Amino acid sequence: MGVAVTAPAAAALAQRVDRVRVMGGGFLVSACGFLWLPQVRTDSALRFVLVGASVHAGGLAAVMALANELVLGAAPPERAGFAAAGVLSLVLLRSAAGTRRPERAGNEAGNEAEPVVL
Repeated sequence: MGVAVTAPAAAALAQRVDRVRVMGGGFLVSACGFLWLPQVRTDSALRFVLVGASVHAGGLAAVMALANELVLGAAPPERAGFAAAGVLSLVLLRSAAGTRRPERAGNEAGNEAEPVVL
């Protein structure tokens, strides 16, 4: 819900206010949601978790929508497809890097364990 509201709202607000301020506000909103999440306990209601996650994701969606617009808007019209492919490549690369498991540390005897390969 937060993403569906904040991304279009940020784009509309950026037409009236400086983009830097809107992106800064998005980071601030995201930080508030991020600070909300450590308050979750095992007996917390699901809506408590969902509100924090929605605020965090909504702030990031506002920033990412404007960042993509800045990157794509900086490219000349004849290179717009290349710029869009570059943005998509970066998103996919970051997603793949984020899902890779870190290599295991060695065991207590000092022998190195085999790395986990996905």
